[in-house]
Amino acid sequence: MDHASSKAQSTYLIPTNCNVGHVLCSPCLNKLKNPTKCHVCGASGGFHRCHAMERLVESIHIPCPNSTFGCTARPAYHKHQRHQQACIMRSRFRCPGEACTFVGSMDALLDHFTGVHRWPCTTKVRESRSESCKLSLRSGFNFLRTNVPGATATTRTQVQFLLNSAPHPFGRAISVLCIQSQPHAAMGPGQGPSLSLTMEPKCALRYYSFENRHHCKDERLTEYNQSSKFRVACTDFSNGLPNADDYFQFVVPASVLGDSHKDNINIQFGFRIRS
Repeated sequence: MDHASSKAQSTYLIPTNCNVGHVLCSPCLNKLKNPTKCHVCGASGGFHRCHAMERLVESIHIPCPNSTFGCTARPAYHKHQRHQQACIMRSRFRCPGEACTFVGSMDALLDHFTGVHRWPCTTKVRESRSESCKLSLRSGFNFLRTNVPGATATTRTQVQFLLNSAPHPFGRAISVLCIQSQPHAAMGPGQGPSLSLTMEPKCALRYYSFENRHHCKDERLTEYNQSSKFRVACTDFSNGLPNADDYFQFVVPASVLGDSHKDNINIQFGFRIRS
């Protein structure tokens, strides 16, 4: 039985042997026209389960195809496909920076953001699904890594968002993207399947100020509160940064932004994911 050439690497193989000792795996045994007769020596009596070979086969562990991106797992051969689907290194992401060619795993991408581009990356731990995060957004790209409380084996435990704060004719626009692997038709050598989990992120943004403590341009303003809930698009930046006109923009009016806050905006950010 040549395990490397077997087409059933994602299933559990039961080694069998004839009375003489010729070994055959269970998927190949099912393909024999006459399973009661050995196809090698012609011995009758069929095939029987070979426990010694079975223990040997169970000891076969295969390195994850994403080992070059940092995955150290060596799952058993029959768990290989399942591991690829759950491997945290299974996807490679492109940097959304203009003219930047960096491609890497999520962890490498976040390190690249802070180390090369100096973009702020914030990590927030949420205890409940309804808990929101307070963020101070700088002008440009801001990245948030947070968790999904109560996540199961079929859902993500970590989620990454890009919050882009950009100038707008009426003030400042904040847009949100979820950084997530997307389905691809083909995989390159050594690259695991880039499978997208079924996600539907819904985000909530809130901007507020009281008693003009943020030095709004309009001194008559004593309290301002703005909030929106919206669906968020997912991307791995494989085709570059999506066009801002294609998704929702949270626009904070210039009249409520003081000079000291035109480049930094304090907001509350919350999200829910249906999976």
